[in-house]
Amino acid sequence: MAELPTQIPSQLIAGDSFEWVVSLPDYPAPEWSVTYALVKDGECITFTSLQDGESLGHLLSFSSADTSGYAPGVYSYQASVSNGSIRKTFATGSVRILPDFASQSSGYDGRTHAKKVLDALEGLIESQAFKPHSEYQIGGRAMKFKSFKELIEARDTYRSKYLAEERRKAGKSAIGSIKVRFV
Repeated sequence: MAELPTQIPSQLIAGDSFEWVVSLPDYPAPEWSVTYALVKDGECITFTSLQDGESLGHLLSFSSADTSGYAPGVYSYQASVSNGSIRKTFATGSVRILPDFASQSSGYDGRTHAKKVLDALEGLIESQAFKPHSEYQIGGRAMKFKSFKELIEARDTYRSKYLAEERRKAGKSAIGSIKVRFV
């Protein structure tokens, strides 16, 4: 049987089962229990440990039914030990909960913010290319559009952000390579 991870995973998929073991020799189970509290947008999810079989470690184990209702997003967490009268926080961090694609009926957009804005700007540039006016007024109400130059600059900024994200996903430097020639 595979050995269990010793810390909370950096990513979880809602609807998946997951487990890990926390070993804290100064705070052995069952006298002490471990609790993880995850918070995002006012929502709080808590996990409390069980004793890990033969060891004095803390097992955190969750079934797919436990995790199926978790909302996707990045959660901040605090992990603490408690014996009923004493509580000590021993870790903090963040974990990303990803959506369960199998349970999605529609509407999931997996694009990052940079990609969504880049796509919107490119659509706007395309639509503005065919408009003869950059502003107009009807009945005392005026509408002024961004200039083509401003849209191109914004598009270039978001294209750079998106390409940096793609390079990071591929395990490369976010800025890409810089070519230099000495003469």
